[in-house]
Amino acid sequence: MKILRSFLLLSALTGCGIFVPVINVSTVKPETMQQAHGIKVLEAHSASSHPEISETLGNITAYSCKAMLADPPPSREDALIQLRLNAAAMGADGIKEIAYESRTKIALCLNCWETVRASGVAVKFKK
Repeated sequence: MKILRSFLLLSALTGCGIFVPVINVSTVKPETMQQAHGIKVLEAHSASSHPEISETLGNITAYSCKAMLADPPPSREDALIQLRLNAAAMGADGIKEIAYESRTKIALCLNCWETVRASGVAVKFKK
């Protein structure tokens, strides 16, 4: 137990990097952010109101992570922005089947104090 406490204290003080890919949105170019905000989030209950899907590009996952004690808490909104940025990088038009998972206990395998994980399926629409 002493070793675990020492590790956690050392991690908090030294600020080691996180083990999951998290994009610092303040460094994202405005045109990339605009493209990401254009990614349509498909709600399961509104299947008739979105364009027809032509191709499934694959599963995507993104994280909002509180890595340092001074960091803001992770949020669904940040995880969704991360997910949209990943989908845009794949050339997707939309994301379907979005699910969120929150962890409020220390996630040592991710090196985050708290996380919100967003996952979904990136898709392209018929033109």
